[in-house]
Order: sequence, then structure tokens, then C-alpha cells
Amino acid sequence: MRFKHTHPERIAAIETLAELAGDEVAALVLHHLELSRHVGVQLMEREVTHLAGERHSHDKPHQGPYSRWGRNPGSLAVGGQTLSVAAPRVYDAETGKTFSATDLP
Repeated sequence: MRFKHTHPERIAAIETLAELAGDEVAALVLHHLELSRHVGVQLMEREVTHLAGERHSHDKPHQGPYSRWGRNPGSLAVGGQTLSVAAPRVYDAETGKTFSATDLP
């Protein structure tokens, strides 16, 4: 099996599972990790939406000091595994600083 964006030790563990229980188990593990990544990204997006409002909207909550400001490489820890994600950044117009969704105030 070939896996994109997967660490060598994770590949070895999945290949061992595949040998012992078949490719179906390995596929379930991969889907679990991808589902966890998706949920984590959605939670970060929800926090950014809470601060900066909906994407492309001019109606900003909190009297409008926060804006979406791109993304930074980041990671999520899930069940002893580290998953790479693109963490959204937020700009605070009052302080002139940016922060990542993982560092929200």
C-alpha cells in the first residue's frame, strides 16, 4: 500500500495491520485519521468564524477587530498520531498581530 503524507512509522503500523487482518482494517484506520483531521479543521474554522464572521462577509462580530488572515502549517494529535493540517490565522486590527487558530485568545 502507498500512503500520501504519512510518517514511516505510521506506514509500518498500518502495513502490519494489513498483513494481520487484511486491507479493510488498514483502510478503516486511515479513514479514522482522515475523519479526525477533517473534524479538527472544522472545529478551528468554527472558532475563526466566531471571531471573524462568515467568509467573505462584511458583518463582523465583536465590533469587527478580527479578520481571516491565511493559514499556517500546523498539526493535530489524534490517538498518539500527529496529523498535519493547515491552521487558519486571524488578524487582530487592535493589536496589529496575527495568531493561529491553535492559539486563539
